Amino acid sequence: MIRAYFDRNVFSALSELEGGLTADDVEKLRRAVRSGALTILGSSPLLEETAATMAQSREMYRRHMGTVMDLIERRRLIKTGEDILNDDCYSYAVGLPENDRTMPATVSLIRGFERLEDESHVRRVVADRQRERTTDAAHLNALMEEARADERWAGSVPRPSLDELWNQLAVQVVANWVDKRPPEIKKKCHKRGLKKMLELRGFRFDALHFVSMTYTSLFGMTRDPRKVRHGDLHDWHHALCASAANVFVTNESKTRPGHLGHTLSWKPTPGFEVLNLRELLDRV
Repeated sequence: MIRAYFDRNVFSALSELEGGLTADDVEKLRRAVRSGALTILGSSPLLEETAATMAQSREMYRRHMGTVMDLIERRRLIKTGEDILNDDCYSYAVGLPENDRTMPATVSLIRGFERLEDESHVRRVVADRQRERTTDAAHLNALMEEARADERWAGSVPRPSLDELWNQLAVQVVANWVDKRPPEIKKKCHKRGLKKMLELRGFRFDALHFVSMTYTSLFGMTRDPRKVRHGDLHDWHHALCASAANVFVTNESKTRPGHLGHTLSWKPTPGFEVLNLRELLDRV
């Protein structure tokens, strides 16, 4: 059984039948879900990003949200990225295995996005998230500006590889989270070893995203550095949500730095793979 998490761009393509997709392809996914061969997990970030289509039109919102609700597992949603990392941190500290990354989906939450009568609620949620992303992006851009001035990176020729950046930053990413936990949890995690926490999917994907984002911010996707964007913040949430699945489905590039498909695949993760939608359709 395939347990998948779909990037927002995949649901968009399915809703608009883009990229050569047909109604038969959508029906094929529905049949796979009904048969139990495929489970598509949903998340609050996915619903919130889909809700942004309301800015285009109510008809587009209805079409895109309808596709999402038709295909996802509606009884459970993936936990927030923060909860996933906190749970992984606690479980690691006390010697427990990774736990379930989903939680019951409340009827009120699902209906809040599903019913057009709640348009004001939807627009408020989207506006709140946009403000959060703007604040977070500004904070990260300030950090990246400092990093670009660091003598280790300024004018680096040749530029470090992603693996070299991983070796320098990945454990620091883990430490940045662990050191903000309660003293006893922090102490136990350090005692067991922070490097080993990179084997936990939550922290692994958190570090993969940060290293990839740092790489493009320092050196750019081709030549020039680029600023952190709202999309990078959305990608962090989707990266953490993908840790709940064994397949992440995206129509973004798996070979170009700065794309989430590449972020989650350039360093292989056991039991996990990145597919585009056509590759998934060929399997179900």
